[in-house]
Amino acid sequence: RAAPSETRSINASSAAVALCAAAITGGAVLARGLRADSPQGDMRIAEHLAALGCRTRWSAAGLEVCGAATRAGRLDLAD
Repeated sequence: RAAPSETRSINASSAAVALCAAAITGGAVLARGLRADSPQGDMRIAEHLAALGCRTRWSAAGLEVCGAATRAGRLDLAD
């Protein structure tokens, strides 16, 4: 059987729960396999958490969120 020809990103909705936990607790979470070019709507969690003051960093490994949210925000979650 041939190896798959495409790489798939992990489920952004599932990863968002852990990423938000980092924002609530001030910890750090790396969502391995999450890709910035994924078409999933819940990928916007990265920009939402950054808007709230969390440090977000994309790497080849995935998305890392560090630190507690430091400011309030008004987010459009309609998309």
